Amino acid sequence: MNDEFIGVVTADTILQTLRDEHTEDILKYAGVNVTASERFSQFTIWQHLTSRLPWLVIGLGGGILAAWVVEKYSYAMESELALAAFIPAIVYIADSVGSQTQMVFVRSLATELRTSIVKRLGKELVIATFVGGILSVLIGIISWLWLGKATITLILATSVLLTVYFSVIVALILPWAFERVGKDPALASGPLATVIRDVSSLAIYFFVALQVL
Repeated sequence: MNDEFIGVVTADTILQTLRDEHTEDILKYAGVNVTASERFSQFTIWQHLTSRLPWLVIGLGGGILAAWVVEKYSYAMESELALAAFIPAIVYIADSVGSQTQMVFVRSLATELRTSIVKRLGKELVIATFVGGILSVLIGIISWLWLGKATITLILATSVLLTVYFSVIVALILPWAFERVGKDPALASGPLATVIRDVSSLAIYFFVALQVL
């Protein structure tokens, strides 16, 4: 302010700050509430519990909600029990696609020039079209060669495509919304996003199955 030289920030301080922030982001991705100034390795047992347990409880609630969805629409599998065998695949695809998209987007929020959420969403949906299309074709071919049933092939292919689209939308909107309200976008990449993807992927799967069957 007064054109006075008051000191410098050394390179090791800058690197330490970057390291602390990066560590904080990684821990938040795993659902661990720790600030960059805290040393996780020096936490007491109580601090470990309070920083890790809340998101795990939310995850448990999501698991129970997913179980409710399966139970509520279990009659959709009565005529095609083979549909149950593909539930892990549907959930895995939702989590994998969502995690990839969300990780890239959250990092871009911190390191790159900002772009319109609409433009970013449009770009990611184009990518999702190719990714979802390829995965849909692959799972359709596998299910047809394995079971030889057109209905199951149609259900799986359609569910995978819709799940990929929805996972991409959640992966972008959730961290964007967190940032808009002043929260760390990394928080949106942890168990909360996983719960949303798992429950929504099951809901999409059973909805498609009911429409086809």
